[in-house]
Amino acid sequence: MFDKRLMRMCPESKKYIAGNILLQFLELCLNAVMIVTAAVTVENVYKGTWGVSDLPLPLCVAAATVLLRFFTTRYAVRMSYLASRTVKRVMREKIYEKLLALGVSYREHVSTAELVQESVEGVDQLESYFGQYVPQFFYAFMAPLALFFLFGFGGSWTAAAVLLVCVPLIPGAIMTVQKIAKKILAKYWGQYTRLGSTFLENLQGMTTLKTYQADGIKNEEMNRESEEFRKVTMAVLTMQLNSITIMDFVAYGGADVGTVPESRLMKAVTYIGSRSVFFKGTVRENLLTACPGASDERLLQAVRDCALEDFLNAEQGLDTPLTENAGNLSGGQKQRLALARAILHDSPVYIFDEAASNIDVESEEAILTRIRAMAGEKTVVMISHRLASVTDADRIYVMENGAAVESGRHEELLAHGGVYARLWRTQQALEQYGREAV
Repeated sequence: MFDKRLMRMCPESKKYIAGNILLQFLELCLNAVMIVTAAVTVENVYKGTWGVSDLPLPLCVAAATVLLRFFTTRYAVRMSYLASRTVKRVMREKIYEKLLALGVSYREHVSTAELVQESVEGVDQLESYFGQYVPQFFYAFMAPLALFFLFGFGGSWTAAAVLLVCVPLIPGAIMTVQKIAKKILAKYWGQYTRLGSTFLENLQGMTTLKTYQADGIKNEEMNRESEEFRKVTMAVLTMQLNSITIMDFVAYGGADVGTVPESRLMKAVTYIGSRSVFFKGTVRENLLTACPGASDERLLQAVRDCALEDFLNAEQGLDTPLTENAGNLSGGQKQRLALARAILHDSPVYIFDEAASNIDVESEEAILTRIRAMAGEKTVVMISHRLASVTDADRIYVMENGAAVESGRHEELLAHGGVYARLWRTQQALEQYGREAV
């Protein structure tokens, strides 16, 4: 939780850490001054005891507070940097001195890859510890005391007492989570260094492995170690997510528990943009990402619904290979394939964000035909700059400068003669001009 040995090894950092804490505390006091000033001003203006002539003073106080906060925040960041810079320099010097003392025999104690990771990435991790964690740790205990007196003298010692009791639960929860995480993080770092050591060793001995045809065996070993590293990484991420949930529960009284899980949201909504992403592999593999258990017949039906069957039949069907991000398909073919994948997801809500833009006319018509068919069964939200694509919509919302300025059906908006009607006439004129030019 708090490593005294590290602090003893880097005494120079103490003054910067203390400066960081002091500046954060000063920023807290400035925040209190700003809030009190705003509250007093609003109260007196509301009661009518202050007029316009009384406002310059609180405005000057607020401006001065903002200016001082700027400098305190800036120098707090500076102190954080100086603390971490000092500790990184000291730790790397000590590692270097230890290496010199060990000489060439250092390999008997530690591998080269592990040494590199310790001296580079391992030391870099101390930047967060000394520059952010330690100052925040002490500040978390000082802030409740300051707020206790501010609330108390402000008129409510009861509220101050409740705050004093509840706020320390946050660092207490942090300490509990860190104790649980200690073993997981130790296992993570150990697996990380072993994987790096194996990789460097195999890379250096690649010629030998090829000579004796042992590269396949080493490849399997690295795959096993990579899988173990993946598992422990997922354990670390799970622990971090759980710790965030605990912090939210402590800080907000469990208000975060009632939010909609992301998994449920992803099942309910399918988003299709203008730049859909595909993975290197086959058409079948990419379609199955939306519905892993789908049969070939269902996959072919989705492809057929998007007018892509003829193209695939001319290639290798569902086994047609795709390069990285389907670079071997045209823009229209990619969007039709993206729509087929979306159909397989079979969610109640579909959002099409410029899904038919910048593609050929044939593909655009195929996509729009399918979207209109889906609108009879699903909730479809379509975002488009081309108004001809949304004329059949049940409700059209016209956005201008970030706000909805009009809404209604196509005919209603044209009759209204507003923004939509103006855009419609402009687009129709441009399209007519394009047809005549051809």
